[in-house]
Amino acid sequence: EALASIASVAEVTIETKVKGEATGYRYQVSGGVAGEIEPIARPQEGTTITVRKLFYTVPVRKKFIKGQSTEVAHISKVVENIALSQPQITIHYRSQNRTVAQYSAETSPERVAQVFGLKSPDALLDLHYLGSTMTVSGVLGHPSVSRKNSQAIRLFVNQRPVQHSAIQKAILSGYDTLLEVGYYPLGVVFITLDPSFVDVNVHPRKTEVKFVDERQAFSQVRQGVHSSLQKTAFSTIIHPIATKQAPSQPTQSQQTFNISPAPHMQAQPQLREVSHSSSKDRASQLKSVQPQSPRVHETTNPFRSPSPQKEVSFQQPDFRTLLTSTPEQVGDFIQVFDTYILYKNDQGILILDQHAVHEKVLLEQFMNFPEQIRSQSFAIPLNIQVIDSDKDLVIEILDQVPGFEVEDFGPGNIVVRAVPTFFIKLAHLERRIQELIDLIIESQGSIHINDIRTEVYKTIACKSAIKAGKSMTSEETKALISQAVKTDFAFSCCHGRPTMIQLNQDWFEKQFSRK
Repeated sequence: EALASIASVAEVTIETKVKGEATGYRYQVSGGVAGEIEPIARPQEGTTITVRKLFYTVPVRKKFIKGQSTEVAHISKVVENIALSQPQITIHYRSQNRTVAQYSAETSPERVAQVFGLKSPDALLDLHYLGSTMTVSGVLGHPSVSRKNSQAIRLFVNQRPVQHSAIQKAILSGYDTLLEVGYYPLGVVFITLDPSFVDVNVHPRKTEVKFVDERQAFSQVRQGVHSSLQKTAFSTIIHPIATKQAPSQPTQSQQTFNISPAPHMQAQPQLREVSHSSSKDRASQLKSVQPQSPRVHETTNPFRSPSPQKEVSFQQPDFRTLLTSTPEQVGDFIQVFDTYILYKNDQGILILDQHAVHEKVLLEQFMNFPEQIRSQSFAIPLNIQVIDSDKDLVIEILDQVPGFEVEDFGPGNIVVRAVPTFFIKLAHLERRIQELIDLIIESQGSIHINDIRTEVYKTIACKSAIKAGKSMTSEETKALISQAVKTDFAFSCCHGRPTMIQLNQDWFEKQFSRK
């Protein structure tokens, strides 16, 4: 259909030769007028399609063509999408007698690395998730190869490249706190489902689709991305280190050490500690669902001496299995500026942000044990204005967030009778609730309930965590680190910022001009 349309406004030539045949054939169409099929001497096998004089039959349309660089960029994106969806095909892309791109037949991760200019596929992760109505597959990038724009997110529905803002948000949501604010992941995601569950005719160029159940599609893509990230050593990344070793085994200890909230938060409910065994149980459950990608490895424990087996790798220190059974075995820490914790390990100096680390510890505890979120009722309930068309959705989602009690209060209004306990202490409480409502409405029902819960938990964790500028005792420091190593994705805080950085020998030598 597309080729016929192009042939009606351009000169199109098709040359082809079947493998093993001595003669090839040429067929030409000029402005919709078909020529004869004629035999030709063609040395190479396969098919070549050439388009010349585009829009020469409709000069008015030709005036609307953008500059050459813009048009080439559009064509390049089409070629990239073909390359991403068909990694087994070799593609040589030329423009103006120069090679723009050349993709050799590879596996999907290697093709993704080719298209997006990565040196190797080591920073990529296989995505595979079987949902109730669809299969979500593809390749995800490590947060370290994230971008400042969303151009590296490519979505395919039944092998067709499409754009879908809600599904893009689902991919971002799956990364949760792994990405810093303002950054987008690299992700090539393929959704395969029964064609009756998706409408591909909502856009003339078929670049947009609509799912029968948009919220279900959002939920399945989000869950697929999130679960795939959890199954890998990506949750152990700190900063690039050149050495790695085989994964360390989690310790068997059940011992935990409590870090209390900041002084002004002492009245808040205490949360259960996350023990090594619970982390191990979760990991074993995940492994039973799907094995880890063979290209992803957990790596050197920065608090222990490395094993003799080393090799160069993109992968980085395993923070989840940092410590042995007791905090006394952690080693000596130094607190600097009452904000940062320094620790000397085999790779150099590990620097931790005490507020960011504790914030992530608390977030993990809230998310693992939501029953610990207590509700505080208002003496006088808050009346919030909501457009009637959005009201049912807002009530439905907020009712599922622990601590909230929300009711319909007539046309254009809802009443908030209770909120999570910590919300009472927030300045501009009504504005904060309105922000959560706006988040629900903005996503038009495609937002996952877990994202709303997470926003509440982030607020509580951030306000409850040890603040920068607070002096900590040695026991408090060791207890904080002991809790941190039992936390998923401990290398980034609630806002996606790093909780720690590793300074290795190479960094020191550069600072002192030894390199």
